[in-house]
Amino acid sequence: MESSKPRRRWGLWVGIIILATLAVMFIRNITGGGTIRISERDIPSFSSIDIITSSANIEFVPTNYFGIEIHMPRELQPEWNVENNVLIFRQTDRTRVNIGLFRINERRYVRVYYPRGTSFDEVFLQASSGNVTFPEAETRNLTITTSSGNITAGAENYINAALTASSGNINFDGNCINGQTDISSSSGNITANNHSDQGQMNISASSGNVRANVSDAVEVTVSTSSGNIISSLNNIAVVSLSASSGNIESSVDDSDAANIRTSSGNISVNSNDATATNLTANATSGRIRVEGLAWQDLTAESSSGNIDISGALLGNTSVRATSGRVELDVRGQASQYGYDLNATSSGATIRWDGNRMDRPARSSGSFEHNITVNTSSGNIRVDFD
Repeated sequence: MESSKPRRRWGLWVGIIILATLAVMFIRNITGGGTIRISERDIPSFSSIDIITSSANIEFVPTNYFGIEIHMPRELQPEWNVENNVLIFRQTDRTRVNIGLFRINERRYVRVYYPRGTSFDEVFLQASSGNVTFPEAETRNLTITTSSGNITAGAENYINAALTASSGNINFDGNCINGQTDISSSSGNITANNHSDQGQMNISASSGNVRANVSDAVEVTVSTSSGNIISSLNNIAVVSLSASSGNIESSVDDSDAANIRTSSGNISVNSNDATATNLTANATSGRIRVEGLAWQDLTAESSSGNIDISGALLGNTSVRATSGRVELDVRGQASQYGYDLNATSSGATIRWDGNRMDRPARSSGSFEHNITVNTSSGNIRVDFD
């Protein structure tokens, strides 16, 4: 019995040595021999960029030379070159096991250096898992896509821009010239500051808030499925804002037409523009507040919520509240307006220019401006200054 104990100890040590050797070989295999670091300056000049990376940040640094810097695990097999004035970067991930388990704190990036004042033709950036930062450079066409990462970008005098993040926030500042801007995020917030010279802009967030400051565009469309919209829109021909579940707060100046809708949320719209705006505001479940100098052919409707409107109401104004009161503070004289007011609830009251009216209350004759208000359960008040 005693002679068998040394043999068992010997067998145990042999087993430990074998397991340790296999572990070292395993780690070396999956890590590919360490980190690769590349830093090249004064590379051939380029006017377009094409970068695709699966697991690294993409960064840009304005300086006084063209260059590239790469920092990532060797097994990702990064490759780059400049061909036909295009900087191209690719990587091939040959890892069989998630190396993130072993390199949690390692920073991976592709960094591009370019002279200040460089104008780019085409910029295409794609990061599956990583952030993208692109400074405000003059770019003809810009495309940025991330699966899991944030986008911070700017573009001057561009024609087309498309920014998409599956799961991440987007911050974009730009100056568009008669082109198209598309920004979308499946799960993340969007902030856009944009001057669009006769261009179009579409912003959509499936789950996230949107903040947009846009001027001088032909058309702006903003939508979110679950999130709030805060916008400042100036000199936009056509405005469309919609939120399935969220509040909408917007200032609209010098717009030809604005359509604002929310299924579950409040709407607040204001304008300091003396030029009347054709506005439609619809809230399925939420209150509506509209403030401004002048509104042309305004339509406001809420299924469940109060409606408050102030300003000059030009043309035909139509307001309907299924469950809620309606109060209008109109800039002008009551004698200039025709009216058709009806509150169907037995306890509801109608007041026109300080006077209590019978239900329904209708004016006679023809007027240039007309106000129609209907409530199923709520009072109606219309005052003039």
